[in-house]
Amino acid sequence: MHTFLGGESQYNDGKGLKLSVCFRPLGPPEPKRRKNAKPTVIMKVIYIHEAFALKDMVAKVFTAIKRPDLFETSWLYNDRELIGSDSATFTYTPYRSQDKDICIDTEADFAEMVAAIEEAKKPEARLSLVENKVSQGGKIFEEEEENESSRKKRKKHVPSTEELAQDEHIKNLQNEYRCEDRQCPYDLCWPSAPSGDHVHLTHRHLRTWAAALVCIHLITIDRMFSNAPL
Repeated sequence: MHTFLGGESQYNDGKGLKLSVCFRPLGPPEPKRRKNAKPTVIMKVIYIHEAFALKDMVAKVFTAIKRPDLFETSWLYNDRELIGSDSATFTYTPYRSQDKDICIDTEADFAEMVAAIEEAKKPEARLSLVENKVSQGGKIFEEEEENESSRKKRKKHVPSTEELAQDEHIKNLQNEYRCEDRQCPYDLCWPSAPSGDHVHLTHRHLRTWAAALVCIHLITIDRMFSNAPL
């Protein structure tokens, strides 16, 4: 059973959302290594609570694969771009989904992942993790040849202004509606009036709410400029 700040998960008999982690670490430096040699792959199965934040998931993954050294240079864990390259690239594929290897670059991307897993026939997904080479002594090492396509694919995605704003709204909502009631089984709640009942705020709720806030902001700006005198 997986509880998170006193709340039991609604999925997989309380264990949480199932993630089949496929980790591809960097191989040892071997100058004569065969170009077509298959890389080492580490497989793990973990469960995360649906109320987890992105940082919580990253921490659980790094712990499961026994790679605490990845924390320091992980952009996702540190919630910002660091000097040098990211220590790992995350992608996911929901259960029996036609959308495969979707990149996780922001909190909003993670909210999309959780919502997609909750909507799937089974609350599970494949989470792929590729280790990247990072800077050492001021020198940035290039990706290994087999990791090059993954690295380039990650760099191509530049979050739009709307995506960044939505990501920020999700974080603000998580901070504002974090439940402090120890009797409540949920981490994030909306106090329903007038009864005062706690309504569980899922990632799907937060994603929709954040998107609406961004939309309202854009409409307000558009009206402001539309009504401005020439």
